[in-house]
Amino acid sequence: MLKTIFDLHTLLHPQKIAIVGLSSNPNHISYSLLQNIVDNGYQGIVYPVNPSLKAVKGIKCYQKITDIPELVDLAIIILKPDIAIEIMEESAKMGIKNFIIIASGFAESGFIEQEQKILNLAEKYNLTILGPNCVGIINTHYNLNASFATKGLPKQGKISIISQSGGFSIGIIKYLTKMKQGISKLISVGNKTILQESHFLDYLANDENTSIIALYVEDIKNFQDFENSAYKLLEIGKPIVVFKGGITTEGSKASSSHTAAITENNDYYKALFHKTNCIIAETIEELYFVISTLEKSNIFSKPKGKRVMIISNCGGCGVINTDFAIKHNLEVPETSEELKQELRKILPPAAALNNPIDVVGDTDHIRLEKAIRTVMKFKNEYDYLIINIGQQSTINMEEVSKTIYNLSFELEKEEIPTLSCMFALDISQKEYDYLHLSKIPVFVYPEQLTKTIQLIQKYTQNRTKILQKQINVLLEDIDINWNQIKQIISQDTKVNGFISPLNVIEILKTIKVDIPNSQEYQEDLSIDFPVVLK
Repeated sequence: MLKTIFDLHTLLHPQKIAIVGLSSNPNHISYSLLQNIVDNGYQGIVYPVNPSLKAVKGIKCYQKITDIPELVDLAIIILKPDIAIEIMEESAKMGIKNFIIIASGFAESGFIEQEQKILNLAEKYNLTILGPNCVGIINTHYNLNASFATKGLPKQGKISIISQSGGFSIGIIKYLTKMKQGISKLISVGNKTILQESHFLDYLANDENTSIIALYVEDIKNFQDFENSAYKLLEIGKPIVVFKGGITTEGSKASSSHTAAITENNDYYKALFHKTNCIIAETIEELYFVISTLEKSNIFSKPKGKRVMIISNCGGCGVINTDFAIKHNLEVPETSEELKQELRKILPPAAALNNPIDVVGDTDHIRLEKAIRTVMKFKNEYDYLIINIGQQSTINMEEVSKTIYNLSFELEKEEIPTLSCMFALDISQKEYDYLHLSKIPVFVYPEQLTKTIQLIQKYTQNRTKILQKQINVLLEDIDINWNQIKQIISQDTKVNGFISPLNVIEILKTIKVDIPNSQEYQEDLSIDFPVVLK
């Protein structure tokens, strides 16, 4: 069955919006939604609808949606389910095709028949419907915040968020704002009665303002559609970073009352995400760090090995970062003699020249810059560069931030993925502003940094393998002798035209698949009956 094609462009770029069920109470979500639309540079027309009001925020109110003098592109409905469905049918008869249903009280509250009515309307009138039970949409590149997710319009960025939870998406926006980063779009799918994640994944695959997708799901209604859509993004090179809710029995129950999600065996989801090479975030923090890092520069999305070069002004910091690098399956290679010779020219005698390189605790921003520039000349010795700064009282962090900021553009040009760890509890202070505006992601703790590299490196490595059709992603961590397998298949098929059962067993052994032991019996062996043979 072919997936229905919806007009998502108009949904995300409406020129005329009706808000049905608007309140004049500034604390009501409908008022917040109107305020977000009209106060943030939206260039279209807004038509509030409420039979009890003449105007809100100086904008004329209409008693009924049928009183609006022109056909709107999008109707946002903030009414109870039974009234919302009635208004939708009236609107659909007028020719309105796109709807966002904000209200809850549908299947997640046990009223499945209400969502069935939405399905019937969508099919009858060919409607595009987001929700119900959602917080709306944001499109920063269109100056549109048609949501109550956050006040104001977030900064423009390359990250698009698709979330089954409004609150979860709000957390992502707040974190990125703190890091002085932005988003491209927020799409709150809610109960997903009509529009699913896969519909928006297809759309974002062709969206020039989206490079990374942050995805929160509690359930997926059609695995095949999701798989097809995710593969498109994999081919293009737009990573999907996914966090799955409802992975425990108790969480699954909570999910059903949250968005009417039916969460199946979590292993199914893991298999689906592995197969499509989604980056699986085990914690919310991991999702934040990965999307933030990928958004900093497109060089993080390019295939790289596992070697990290560490520069630190603190011996212990370098040791700790090395430990976490190894723990997260990265490599910390020794520096070459040539690099050591160059470092001796610029560093004091007390400096440690092997990886991790210790430029000594009294380092200022000038010595740090010299060390980084020297290491840049030997970029063939590593895949990722890590800059550790332990903040002794002698160091001027604002000068260090400026130095790293200036170098970040050269590092990007040289295609050296670089990350920094500040060993500081609060990296939102003013002295870190330059760092946040640089092409280098900044972390508080080294374990966050090395885990982020691990997840991104694994994605880029697997993507290359999948696209080259060299290996199935599910076998990614197994050391396989492919030449031996090719030899077995070649010899067998040449002689027999098929692979013999014994050689099938040899191939399975080669790819580390456990098989039961078998024993050969002589034909004349006396066996008591009855006997079952296979």
